[in-house]
Amino acid sequence: MECSEDIVVTLPVSFYFTPDANFDPANVFQERFADVKLNCRLTAGRDEAFKYSSEDFPAVLDNLRALEKLVPKERDYETQRHSRDARSAVDQTHTVCSKQKLSNEDQDGGHHDNEDSSESTTTADSIGSDFNIATWPVADRCKGHCQDLISTHEIRPLPAYDGNHALIPPLQYESKLKGALVEVHTVAIYHHRFKSKTCDVFNMVLRELIVLSPPAAMPSGPFKCRRLNTGPSTEQRNKGKEALNLDFEIRH
Repeated sequence: MECSEDIVVTLPVSFYFTPDANFDPANVFQERFADVKLNCRLTAGRDEAFKYSSEDFPAVLDNLRALEKLVPKERDYETQRHSRDARSAVDQTHTVCSKQKLSNEDQDGGHHDNEDSSESTTTADSIGSDFNIATWPVADRCKGHCQDLISTHEIRPLPAYDGNHALIPPLQYESKLKGALVEVHTVAIYHHRFKSKTCDVFNMVLRELIVLSPPAAMPSGPFKCRRLNTGPSTEQRNKGKEALNLDFEIRH
């Protein structure tokens, strides 16, 4: 299914667009570092200049929910999302590592774990050492895991750009994206059915994320911080609707 674009704001809460996505090797419930996905939550913006986008955001959520209903229901059908709260928001994910595309694998029809090959064509080799897996700025607890991937994996840069359309380096992801008003371009939503796990998985492919307005200064008081994290007033009109994650599973 082809997608288009939308203007949204990244919520400061649940923001994991950091180089290592807060990966913790001590957490037995997390996957391998090679499978780490950057994650942030998107919701309707507050900017008056883009009021139309804020008003259309509930329809975006409704359309995504409609996609779930396209999957034929079976006995004991159950829908399970990664999002847990009731805010009107969408979780955007981005896989940070991928296996190197070796020529012999290509010739032999080798399998690659990237279902989103149509994503941004920007590669780590074409944009410098900031996006090289050998120098990828992860926390100390992740460095050993990252080093183990140097010979087999490469970095898939987050296609996030500032106002001058310059690629944002990884050390600036949080300062430039957390709470920013952004324009999100998507390529498609892919559907995968895994019979062995009796689940359907939908992945939205991020093509480009452009900062339209930088993050506002964070409030000092805890009450104001809570108000900021709850999102805009449009969410109140959708009270009771679950947040949506565009990398979710439908189990049956």
